[in-house]
Amino acid sequence: MSYKILPIKVPPIITYQFHAFPLSVLLCYEDAHPWIHSNYVQLYCNKNLHRNIDDFFLDFYLPEQIMGTGDYIVNIPFFHVKCLDKDILDTFNLDVNTFIINCLNQNYYVMTVVDEYYVNYSYHYKKKHLLHDILIHGYSDENACFYTSGFNKNAQYKIDHSLNFICFKQSFENNANKLGKMSDLTIFKYQPDPLRKYTFDIHNVIDLLEDYLHSKNTSNRYRMYYNPIERGFGLDVYHYFIHYLQALIDCKTFKNVDIRAFHCLWEHKKCMLSRIEYMQKHGYLHAEDILSTYQEIEKKCLQYRNKILKYHFTHHKKIIKDIVLSLSNTLEKEYEVLNHLLNSIK
Repeated sequence: MSYKILPIKVPPIITYQFHAFPLSVLLCYEDAHPWIHSNYVQLYCNKNLHRNIDDFFLDFYLPEQIMGTGDYIVNIPFFHVKCLDKDILDTFNLDVNTFIINCLNQNYYVMTVVDEYYVNYSYHYKKKHLLHDILIHGYSDENACFYTSGFNKNAQYKIDHSLNFICFKQSFENNANKLGKMSDLTIFKYQPDPLRKYTFDIHNVIDLLEDYLHSKNTSNRYRMYYNPIERGFGLDVYHYFIHYLQALIDCKTFKNVDIRAFHCLWEHKKCMLSRIEYMQKHGYLHAEDILSTYQEIEKKCLQYRNKILKYHFTHHKKIIKDIVLSLSNTLEKEYEVLNHLLNSIK
């Protein structure tokens, strides 16, 4: 019986799976760690809350040449990537399960879009037709299943789901529409260019930290690829958080809060902590007080995330009011410690 599982780890960012999937592979390889720590510094969010507060989002900013298309991993170093649409399988009369098994046997991971109505571990299983992306990193002929990463019925991100072949095929074949601009199938393997080793880029970290501290629009750096986008950047996201929460307080009826934004804010602090530890370990940073101070900010943002979860179930607006009162203080503390960090590594 055939069996194959490719290396995978729990990623540091799970708010959005287009970050989680490539990171869960990159983490398995030490050579990729410098690239991870050189990026994921800047944040950006939606500014137009007066139109619809439900549109609020927060995310890590990566250059538009990476994040500007649905096939977001094409330009990430270390990966050899191929993007396919369903019509290729139909043209050559290829069975999708057989195709994916052959890809896995050649050490290719597979990202695809499925209808979660047919995904047995999904919250939407047999309840609602919803398109979502998944990562396939293994299979077992004996168990007749693929091994995948994604969120389970309890909204927990796991890297050890099993999805039987029949359910997967149904979920894939009933994906009538694309999710954004994603290809129906994106296959990629870890295959770094031996002639272009990526080393930790302290200059990029300094540039991005300056953008973050001073709320500069980082998309201005990539005008040769795309026109700049109009968003809130860097520490300014705290102000938009406050606007968003204030709008929720002012609503006469209960509105669900987007927990993802608060989870992303916390994950940003976790990534910053990991970067600080990395810079200390490798001699880029010698100030010892920065780590402990930033740990306090990370804990505070975790508290915000947990309070928002509580609000989601209790609907008590006092929870939101308490967060609003605290956010400005956290903003000031983060500015102070990151300004100290920036001056220490310049």
